Amino acid sequence: MQYPGGRPARPDCARRPAAVAEGNDGRGGAPFPRGAVPGGHSHHRSSCCSVGTPGWKSAQAGPGHRVERTTWAHAAASPGARTCIRLGRVATSRDRADDYLPAGTVSEPLINRVTVALTGMRTQPGDDTVFVGVHAADQTGWYGPVSGIIGRAIEAARDLVIGASPFAHERLRPHLRSHLPTISDWAVGAIDCAIWDLHGKLVGRTVANLLAPHRSSRAVRAYFSWLSQDLSDTCSTRALSQVSEYAWAFTKWGLRRRPERTVEVEAAKLVTAMHRAGSVLDGSFAVDAVGTWDRALAEAVAATTELPPLIWLEDPLPEHLASSYRRLTAAGLPIAIGERLRPEDDFKSLLQQSRVVALTIDVVGCGGITRAVQILETSRNTGVPMYPHGRSMVPGIHLAAAYPDAVPAVEYRHQWEPRRQLQYTDPWNPMDGRLRMSDDPGLGANPRSIR
Repeated sequence: MQYPGGRPARPDCARRPAAVAEGNDGRGGAPFPRGAVPGGHSHHRSSCCSVGTPGWKSAQAGPGHRVERTTWAHAAASPGARTCIRLGRVATSRDRADDYLPAGTVSEPLINRVTVALTGMRTQPGDDTVFVGVHAADQTGWYGPVSGIIGRAIEAARDLVIGASPFAHERLRPHLRSHLPTISDWAVGAIDCAIWDLHGKLVGRTVANLLAPHRSSRAVRAYFSWLSQDLSDTCSTRALSQVSEYAWAFTKWGLRRRPERTVEVEAAKLVTAMHRAGSVLDGSFAVDAVGTWDRALAEAVAATTELPPLIWLEDPLPEHLASSYRRLTAAGLPIAIGERLRPEDDFKSLLQQSRVVALTIDVVGCGGITRAVQILETSRNTGVPMYPHGRSMVPGIHLAAAYPDAVPAVEYRHQWEPRRQLQYTDPWNPMDGRLRMSDDPGLGANPRSIR
């Protein structure tokens, strides 16, 4: 199979449904048993979240190499052991690192192979179709699907991940950036999520439980997003009323601009469209500018004296300038921002100055779960709740399960998500406006089939 725009896929990629890679385990051992899933579940004991141990080795190490390291007990007790900041506290030497792996483990498992593969499921134009797999110690961490462009960026970076510890999450982004300064945040984020999935499988815990041991939620609320149903068009009243019958946290709709002779007339028509929707929907709702607004239109809408009960207006400006958003929020317009933010942005300053009501970052697009947790700590300290973008719904679910006080709900994209879920071995399907957490280790993003 030829991967689009890249080199041929490795021959050890699976060609059968519900299973993934089949081949050498990277240490010179026997191949995975036929029919086995290397990323399958293992139920090992574990006591807590990750310990940031030294874990990055030279990128020259090949897939067939394994580097023996100090034992976990010694690494945790040594004076130079690296600590890892968790939301709310810092891991110390009292958190024995050998508590995180099965009894009898004497050396740190290292990543020995990275797989980039296309889904084997039928897709449609616009669908994300690429999965990344990270292999260590007879387990595989998966994340996807992502776009072909992101898949090619991961292909270019995968040799840099060989030899890494699946537990040293905070080292991934600086390591990749130092070797590939132009690597996309989406590629880093996809690799990061796959490594978190691997971490969970190695220690027998969900990612939510790794992030927040013994206090993660069993179910996560979701809000319904249908941006192709645009309120500024003759949006179907029937669609609005049907959606409002379900127990979603709330709903979000598209609100694209429709040029008129003046910006004031255009703003008045958009506000009328929101009032019309509000008369049908049960309670408040959110709208998304879908990248079509500018500052003049946003200020004209904010100047309207009677706005409907909006939860938020999402990303109405083409750039994230705190001063511009401060003017809108000061006028009483509830604003949500996040999708266009970069991982290196000053989130604390932006959130404090702009006074927005919600942060809607994409967990993968911002650089992965590791960076998202750091951003989440900032947003929680500034009193701004986070609502993860739906394109990366699965890692967003784990954030919401781990920190329900700071992440009230995740986005469920009606236009894309039902078809996207068909690519997973175990789909995440909402029930009564909630997404139920599984006890299976990792993220829950195993591909149903790859080729």
